[in-house]
Amino acid sequence: MGCSGEDGERPESRSRASVNTPEGPGGAGGGGGTNDGVSPGNDSGNGGVGGGSTDVGQPGGTGGGEPPPPNVPGVFDADSANLDRNKVEAGTICERLATIQCEGEEFCCDNPGRDYVSCKASMKEGCETELLADMIASRPIAGFDPLHAEAAFTEIERLASECDPSIAAFGESLQGLRGIFKGTLPAGERCTPLNPLDRAAAGASLASCMNGETTACLPKGLSWSCDPRADVGGDCFSDVNCFDGLFCDNPDFEVSGSTCMERKAPGTACVAPNECTSLACKGGVCAEPGVQAAYCLL
Repeated sequence: MGCSGEDGERPESRSRASVNTPEGPGGAGGGGGTNDGVSPGNDSGNGGVGGGSTDVGQPGGTGGGEPPPPNVPGVFDADSANLDRNKVEAGTICERLATIQCEGEEFCCDNPGRDYVSCKASMKEGCETELLADMIASRPIAGFDPLHAEAAFTEIERLASECDPSIAAFGESLQGLRGIFKGTLPAGERCTPLNPLDRAAAGASLASCMNGETTACLPKGLSWSCDPRADVGGDCFSDVNCFDGLFCDNPDFEVSGSTCMERKAPGTACVAPNECTSLACKGGVCAEPGVQAAYCLL
């Protein structure tokens, strides 16, 4: 997602951000795509929202006056009239994520290459069919935490309203979207799904281990278990099996044989966003970090 230049500055026509973020009643002040291991098959796009502040808060009140209608040029408004907009649950996660992502693309990206409606349809479908976020949230084993989800979406909305390029790093962090699934299984417990061919069941199993800072579900043939996260060279199925800042070299989601690797510098060849330190792979090359890389999602 991005604005004019790579320095994060927005042109005057885009300076009227109208999102409500958590800092007191009536205020709009600031507050509070990758191979993520939550679902088997999440390498498309630019990474989108996916470290930034861990200081997230609760939604504030509405600002004074009537909110502008959605998608007014030069105004960021991801449904600010709805005070419960970030209180997502199973079945509404992808809708909310796509709304913020595409409002951010339209507001921050100099050349999105599509309109808001096209973006929304594409990003929502990707979330539903690749991330499987809503399906996973409906599975008790994943331990979906609606309070964490509300705080994470509130912060993601704030970052997008400011065209902050740290949005992708925050989204993939435990403070962000990865942390909405707390898991229910302790370290060492088996996390094998009843049917590994059921992608929703497999995704829920991958999200089922507690203590995500240190532990993640690792498939090993027909036996999956909640194992310690690994350093460079360690076994992995997805990025969450690796220490923060590494990626799992497993673009085809093979059940075994993949290892954790250092992320690649800008200008290095890439296949997927999670390979890059910038979390943006553009035209087969890791992009320089910045607003355009973060907010232009095509």
